[in-house]
Amino acid sequence: LTLKDLPELNQIDVNEETTFPIWDVKIGAEIHDFLLDFYNRTDFEEFYKSVRNEYLAEVEKANGLLKEVNVEKLLSIWGNTVGEMIVIPMPLANRREGFGPQVNGISYQVIGGPYDHQSLHTILHEASHPRAKVILKNLLPLIDKYENLVKGIDFDNLPRVKAYKDNWRIYFEEHLIRAIQHHFINPELGFNKEEGLKYEYETGIVYIYKFEEVLRRYSKENLDFKKIIQEILENLK
Repeated sequence: LTLKDLPELNQIDVNEETTFPIWDVKIGAEIHDFLLDFYNRTDFEEFYKSVRNEYLAEVEKANGLLKEVNVEKLLSIWGNTVGEMIVIPMPLANRREGFGPQVNGISYQVIGGPYDHQSLHTILHEASHPRAKVILKNLLPLIDKYENLVKGIDFDNLPRVKAYKDNWRIYFEEHLIRAIQHHFINPELGFNKEEGLKYEYETGIVYIYKFEEVLRRYSKENLDFKKIIQEILENLK
């Protein structure tokens, strides 16, 4: 995109089902000229040519990962679908970086390398966000009543979660997704649940054990998310 004229961003149908903030689009437009100037005034094109074969090899690794497991089956635990799912590898990004916007009914998982078994965790995590949002949408007024729970958390010393300092809704969503993933999904991929929960807690998902404690009462075949969320909120008091 940086090598072309900007698309008509104002014509993009950004509706209530779109899960990325509109300011992402605005910032993208604002930095376009700087990116193009960087491309034209450096040897980036030559650099890209020099790493292109390695880049494509990494993309093939990402494609191979998706053949290892039935991603849609693992995600079915959420009890809903969000339309087409597209995984976009970005090997030049930071290690393990990822984000998962949903735009006009399509769920994107933009995933950085390296592409190995651990990457499945990232893919499933990002793919869970639009599914979780469907579940949480009608429960947000109830969840909002507990937003005082972010007070007292030392976000400045927790860089992994610092972005959630003023966004209880997203912080809650991250907790729910990570608890579901570590309790139900990741063990099927061979990941150690206790190690995963410990890592989440130590890096800023401070209520993860209270979420997971509620999930222990349920089997993956009998998940009532409305009831689960209500019980989690009670457990957070």
